[in-house]
Amino acid sequence: MKHIGIHKDRKVAVIYRTVPGEKQNCLISYIDSLPEIPRKALNECLNSSDGQNAPAFSDAVYRFKTTTGDGLLNTLNVGNMMVKVPTVEVFLTPNDKSRVQLSELNAVVGDDVPQSESPSKRDVRMPAEVSTPAGTPGALSDEQIADSLRSQAATMQKEASRLLKEAEELHPAPKRGRGRPAKTPSTVN
Repeated sequence: MKHIGIHKDRKVAVIYRTVPGEKQNCLISYIDSLPEIPRKALNECLNSSDGQNAPAFSDAVYRFKTTTGDGLLNTLNVGNMMVKVPTVEVFLTPNDKSRVQLSELNAVVGDDVPQSESPSKRDVRMPAEVSTPAGTPGALSDEQIADSLRSQAATMQKEASRLLKEAEELHPAPKRGRGRPAKTPSTVN
């Protein structure tokens, strides 16, 4: 199967074989670490004919919609579910017996085939670049952490709403009475 690989013994989907302007890096998603909705959508996209026939998997991911109707690429991006890693650390596994280093494949095939739409025309919200203080390389700023928490909360909220709706369809909750019971007059002696 195309676009599936391994990074540090974890199963990944290779969304971008190369990062624009950084040929030595790629963007991947750890499939098993994704929340339920994006994981199911990504697996469906990987197994679809569009996903398997797309020269650049990011095109198929961009076109694919989650069960909530959101674009899969946007969901992965806004939810910080894609990770930039060096291509030499990723091994593609087209079948159980083959392993090809992504950097070697890129050297043979070349960079990602140009997408049907340039990324600038796509409706994908990119997180703002935030510089980190000089003494803390790789540390996240408070703003980045807050954005990540908001994104996770929004994803969980959508999932909770979907689960409540599904539960109501399976077995509706009993109807509650109208408001508070009437006051009973008290007898004061």
